[in-house]
Amino acid sequence: GDQVEIAQFIKETVKTELQKYEKEAQTILSGSSGQKLAFLIDGKCLMYALDPSLRSMLLSFCLNCSSVVCCRVSPLQKAQVTRLIRKGANKITLSIGDGANDVGMIQAANIGVGISGLEGMQAVMASDFAIAQFRFLTDLLLVHGRWSYLRLCKVH
Repeated sequence: GDQVEIAQFIKETVKTELQKYEKEAQTILSGSSGQKLAFLIDGKCLMYALDPSLRSMLLSFCLNCSSVVCCRVSPLQKAQVTRLIRKGANKITLSIGDGANDVGMIQAANIGVGISGLEGMQAVMASDFAIAQFRFLTDLLLVHGRWSYLRLCKVH
């Protein structure tokens, strides 16, 4: 068939699936079972879900989930998801990346952490903080994050 018709059909399918999952999420979260939700989406579906007409639905569903995993996504989609959460939910976002494909996501977040390693230094050059390995992330967040918070409080 026609490529435009196929794209429209996929967009409508993604819309109906998001609506269905959002209703299921509301029933699960309204119950007293204390279950947590996770959302897994691939790059092709995310392309249609990031359409301006579906963004608010995607955002509200993602905010109901404890964990959201976007797999096989492009660097542009990483940045768009980060920007959607940052602006739409008015949340502070932290992005962690180790390569050139993470630069857009790091720049779209409020705080960017670059990890230097085998993939090069592009993420480190674009980030606010740089670490050598993932294992140093807890020290960065828990120790230096607290110190930074205390310094900001004193300035105010």
